Amino acid sequence: MKIGILTLPIKTNYGGILQAYALVRTLRKLGYNAWFIKRRWNNENQGILHLTVKWFYHKVIIRKFNAFIDKYIKPQTAVIDSKEKVRNLVQYDFDGYVVGSDQIWRICNVRGADYNYFLDFTKGQNVKRVAYAASFGVDYWDDDRDASETISEIRPYINQFDGVSVREDSGVGLCKSLFCVDALHVLDPTLLLSKEDYISNLGLKIKPKKYIAVYILDMDKDKQDIIDKISSILDLPVRYINKGCLAKIASRSNVLDELLKPGVRSWLTAMGEAAFVITDSFHGMAFSINFEKQFVAIGNIERGLTRFTSLLDLFGLREQLILKFEDLDRFDSNVFSIDYKKVNAIRQKLVDESINFLKSSLNE
Repeated sequence: MKIGILTLPIKTNYGGILQAYALVRTLRKLGYNAWFIKRRWNNENQGILHLTVKWFYHKVIIRKFNAFIDKYIKPQTAVIDSKEKVRNLVQYDFDGYVVGSDQIWRICNVRGADYNYFLDFTKGQNVKRVAYAASFGVDYWDDDRDASETISEIRPYINQFDGVSVREDSGVGLCKSLFCVDALHVLDPTLLLSKEDYISNLGLKIKPKKYIAVYILDMDKDKQDIIDKISSILDLPVRYINKGCLAKIASRSNVLDELLKPGVRSWLTAMGEAAFVITDSFHGMAFSINFEKQFVAIGNIERGLTRFTSLLDLFGLREQLILKFEDLDRFDSNVFSIDYKKVNAIRQKLVDESINFLKSSLNE
């Protein structure tokens, strides 16, 4: 069975890249002929200047990320960056499509893809339609236009799905209230693969080291104070594994941020070798759990707090979440000693449920 996997355009976002890698690999391990659809935002009017800038961006600025994508996330379609190219996906003769994961249903952020993440382009086709770990990002319908109009346009598409699953527990309620659709709460794709799978298949060489890995997307003074305090408590040095977070404070340069980022394999190695992790990223949490790390998650409210609470609650790890520096006052030794025997037992059950959802939705 040939399956096309459609997710957000992936550039230099570690979580975005690795969730796509994990979903392709999981489906291929299950025996499906899974393909990665190389979606970028619609760009119908591409002049010479725009094409030149885009070429430079992909070939120079983010070349190491594209190299990882081309080597490890395959097979893949040609670049899809227009309405016409989306319609031309029919030439691949997919038997079905899986949309997900990540914030594909945070509608105000995906206007550049029409309703592709609800598989609008498959209208009239005899194909399987499945949403895996789709995320609304927040616990409400995040729309920048008349919500009732948008929802009425989307409802016919989502009602054609053979299976709907979401990444956060709040997404279950949103699917029910907005679309009258029953959705299952499943694991993010990155948690479907074991740490041994990542180490073996990506050729990682991990040796435990004594440092705190800091993966912060939105650095500010309060977060820096939290980092310094935990470093003092644990008596461990800090290693910033995305140095661009510091560059952003100094210059607010997105290009500099992307140039300073380590490659995907280097990022995973840094996470895997750390004695402790501090992060404000959803996938920073996911890989802390994957690599069985002691960690603290700083709630990133602007990017959607429900993503944090939902994942942590799945594993009984809500104590690892802090929102401000003063929250450190409640910390005791239990916060720094996660019982991964208990966590892994929960995870295995959730992996089984998530895999069963995929198989039943694609095969029924």
